Amino acid sequence: MSDILILHNSRWGKSRATLQLLRDSNIEPIIINYLLSVPSIDELRSISKKLNLHPSRWIRKSEKDYKNNNLGKYLNDEDKLYDAMIKYPKIIEEVRGIGLIKGLKVLVDNVEFIKKLMNHKMLTVKAEENVIRLFPPLIVQQKELDEAIGKIEKVCEELS
Repeated sequence: MSDILILHNSRWGKSRATLQLLRDSNIEPIIINYLLSVPSIDELRSISKKLNLHPSRWIRKSEKDYKNNNLGKYLNDEDKLYDAMIKYPKIIEEVRGIGLIKGLKVLVDNVEFIKKLMNHKMLTVKAEENVIRLFPPLIVQQKELDEAIGKIEKVCEELS
C-alpha cells in the first residue's frame, strides 16, 4: 500500500491528471473522494497544520456553495470555515506552490531527465522549459531527501 494520500475530486482535471501521473509511475495512492467521504474537522485541522495554511487559503471561492451561503464573511474564523468545508465539501480547493515544492532548471532536455528519474523510482513533472518540478511530501525525512539528491546526481552523471 502507498504512503501517498489524495483527497480526490474526479470532476476536476488537475485531480484526475495527478492520479494518472502517479499510476503511470506505478504508484497506487490511497484515494479519498472527499465529496463522498467528507474529512472530519480534526482531519481538516491536520491538513491546515501540515500545509501551514489558514483554511481560507484553500477554499474555492468561485464555488456556488461558497457564494450562495455567503461564506466570505467567515474568512477569518477557522472554526466556521472548517464547519463550512464539512457542510459544503465542494468549496475545498487544491493547494499548490507551497512548502517543499521546488523547480529544478536543467541544462539538458527535461523530458529525458524526468524519464531517467522515473527509472530510479523518483516522481517529478515537467514545469517550464528545461525545468522539472520536485514535490516531496510535507513530512519528508532527511534520509529521503538525501536519497532524492543521490538519484538526481546519478541522472546528472548519466546525462553528462
